[in-house]
Amino acid sequence: MLKSALRLATCTLALAAGTAMATPALLSTFDTGAEGWSVGSSQGAQGVTDFFWDASGGHPGGHVRARDIGDQGGWWFLSPLAWGGDWSGYLGGSVRFDVYAIGGQSQELNPPFEAFVLVLEDGGRLRARAGAGALLDQWIAVDMPLVAENFNLTNSQYASFDEALAHVVQLVIPGDFVYRQNDLTRLDNVRVSAAPVPGTLALLAAAAVAGLASRRRQRAVRP
Repeated sequence: MLKSALRLATCTLALAAGTAMATPALLSTFDTGAEGWSVGSSQGAQGVTDFFWDASGGHPGGHVRARDIGDQGGWWFLSPLAWGGDWSGYLGGSVRFDVYAIGGQSQELNPPFEAFVLVLEDGGRLRARAGAGALLDQWIAVDMPLVAENFNLTNSQYASFDEALAHVVQLVIPGDFVYRQNDLTRLDNVRVSAAPVPGTLALLAAAAVAGLASRRRQRAVRP
């Protein structure tokens, strides 16, 4: 009986975990390829080079990487256009990625790791407000909650963060972290996820407990 109860509780919690996410996550682990990602630069083709998918050296497994070739401007990783659309379901969720920047002589980050951008349909931008810089030459996990206080809305006709989030075209992750040096950057495990639905786990767990109690009562009255 105890084993049956544990199995039922486990199944219920697994169901809760599966249903707690209202919007499916956007995910690139780069384990089998570049998955539609590309790179761009403020100098066009002259600003970034050597973009390719590497089957090893990621965090873990595969990853994508590129290197800048100019000493002006910046370059960045670009998500697949299929990631664009209404991101309202991710409000309160987060954008997460792992980045590894290899610099030259300088340790000065420009920009900090957190300073990614959401390009909007009207040409505006949602720019993540960068936090403190992290050390180079190691994998860094960036996890930015998708809430209004973490973003600046610029050059846009949309009136609010919530409205702008419904009109996302592309996720742009910076790759040029060291000012005026030929740095190399690796990217892995990009994930855009929704916030858990409030109360879902508690409600389903309560339902499991109620089901167990009902089964016990039924067994108790059997002749």
